Amino acid sequence: VIAAIAAGEVDALVLGTPAGEQIFSAVTEEHPYRVLVEAMQEGALTLTRESMVVYANSAFAALVGQGLETVIGSNFKRFVCRRDAARIEGLLQEAGTAPTRAEISLQAPSGPCVPAQISIQSLPGRTSERFCAVVTDLSAVEVNHQSQARLASIVETSSDSIASVQLDGTVLSWNRGAESLLGYAASEIIGRPVLGLLPGWARGEFQ
Repeated sequence: VIAAIAAGEVDALVLGTPAGEQIFSAVTEEHPYRVLVEAMQEGALTLTRESMVVYANSAFAALVGQGLETVIGSNFKRFVCRRDAARIEGLLQEAGTAPTRAEISLQAPSGPCVPAQISIQSLPGRTSERFCAVVTDLSAVEVNHQSQARLASIVETSSDSIASVQLDGTVLSWNRGAESLLGYAASEIIGRPVLGLLPGWARGEFQ
């Protein structure tokens, strides 16, 4: 796909990211696009209608535990767990009319299947059909959620008074220790300015 952009065979590279879809207009130089796609933490692919991998970035190769020379030119279904492989061509067909997103499981050479999300969209400006796919590793997301949940549980059950406050002084969280020590329920405090809880002489120092 990088060579195709450089040759003017496509109008844009469309990538789905957590922040939303981003469209990068084609220019005559290949290098900025290669740097951009290689910098992504998500796996980025260009697929044919038959799910052959035309292009892949290093992040995707690492995700499936293969070298780029193995990934590019292979069928994408090779890197998908058997129970999901049959869905791929259907997802590509759906992406021919509208952007498509689904959860699948990726298969590395060794180890269990890895949960992932794939976002697929047709690449504009081509006579032959090509699809841009962005693959996000959901196992890392799940580990992060679990860590946040454990931390939230520790904070909530602590006997210490723990609160979080925005830079403008608005209270964002208020644990049970704060309720016990200061006598205000979280429902009374969250969203209010923390300065209202302080004596006048301490407000300037706090700010």
